[in-house]
Amino acid sequence: MSGYSPEERIRELEQMFLGGPIIANGKSFSIETLLDVLLVLYDECCNSTLRREKTVSTFIENGKGIWAFELLIKGIWASHDLMTKDGPVLDRMYGHIMNIRALNA
Repeated sequence: MSGYSPEERIRELEQMFLGGPIIANGKSFSIETLLDVLLVLYDECCNSTLRREKTVSTFIENGKGIWAFELLIKGIWASHDLMTKDGPVLDRMYGHIMNIRALNA
């Protein structure tokens, strides 16, 4: 990707993530992976000395609304279609949320 203008790089990233792994020829991350990364990043920022920095503390403050995300996951989990297709993925995501809530309690 080096050598591209910022606009070209943004367009390529949009195609990779909005198009999904099929259109991106397998060069894209799944939604589950991105959520895992976000939750791990949040957890690491909460336990880090970096939390004094403004951008990190803002990220942590925005993440404190994780309970709303938890309710969203519970709602998705209750959906029959997703429960039959992605049950193990949702179990793992819900487990991450519960671990983060326990660490921050």
